Amino acid sequence: MCLYTLGNTCFLNSVMQCLTYTPPLAAFFLAGEHKQYKATAGFSAIYEMGEHVNRALASPGRHIAPVNFVRNLRVLSKTFRKVGLTR
Repeated sequence: MCLYTLGNTCFLNSVMQCLTYTPPLAAFFLAGEHKQYKATAGFSAIYEMGEHVNRALASPGRHIAPVNFVRNLRVLSKTFRKVGLTR
């Protein structure tokens, strides 16, 4: 899996790659357990990470853009800032 860098997201991409290939987390997400965390309104990091893992592991060698995470960085932490990505 390759992740596109969207502005200054190289560290985010590194973390996402580590989480994607952590066997217990991957098993949790591939089993669909993350779907119970889908937000009816707003952003759910667990749900989005599960969707990301499913896309990444279903399509080896494909380039993926972590757009949902980048657009919602401020939900994850108020101090995160995007540079180089326009909405």
